[in-house]
Amino acid sequence: MLKSIIEFQKAGGHTVAYTTDKDYVPSIEDRKLRLKLIFEELSELAQAYGLERTFYEIVGKELGKEIFVDTKEFNKTEALDALCDLSVVVNGGYCISGFTDIAEEAYEETMKSNMSKFCYSLDEALATVANRDDWTYKQVLLDNKIIYAILRKEDGKIMKSPNFFKPNYNNILNENEQ
Repeated sequence: MLKSIIEFQKAGGHTVAYTTDKDYVPSIEDRKLRLKLIFEELSELAQAYGLERTFYEIVGKELGKEIFVDTKEFNKTEALDALCDLSVVVNGGYCISGFTDIAEEAYEETMKSNMSKFCYSLDEALATVANRDDWTYKQVLLDNKIIYAILRKEDGKIMKSPNFFKPNYNNILNENEQ
């Protein structure tokens, strides 16, 4: 799974770091974006489960526990533990939703869709951001090819280009229901 995520990160001009980068600490901006994206996808899952109110009640209870302060300190061990636990919980979602046997195939379809977000010419990138003051583009070299990531200026989130297509899970679902 990580191989395709690394490709997506690189294509978007986002950070890809390794344990060999001994003194590496992810930027505050990278950490904020990751939290924002996780919350966004979690909100979509709550909606898909038909449990939006429950989700916001849970979030509200967590926020109401105490006053939070951003220390901005990066705890490498705790971050790794939390990400591993999130992976277990998220992948457990495949199991409880009846997708255990199609998870990997669906994941590949998702990554094809994600990679369709990029532009493959400068003209296309310029046209995509032309009427959007809140978007910009970034030229990226990926597999010896120049591509253009469309990014939201506010936080660097990868946005959809005109090439974008939604993942088509119908074939995967229908194949396995027969």
